[in-house]
Amino acid sequence: MERRYFERKKGRVEIIPMIDIMLFLLVFFIMITIQMIPDQGLNLQLPQS
Repeated sequence: MERRYFERKKGRVEIIPMIDIMLFLLVFFIMITIQMIPDQGLNLQLPQS
């Protein structure tokens, strides 16, 4: 009886999906941070009618 030896393939880390997720999280946190900053408009004295 002959034994067969199979090569073990090393696990690969797929980098493209990880980059996609990191980019999504970066954009998400930037958008949340922008919404947390209060809007500062011009301080105007409008005429009364």
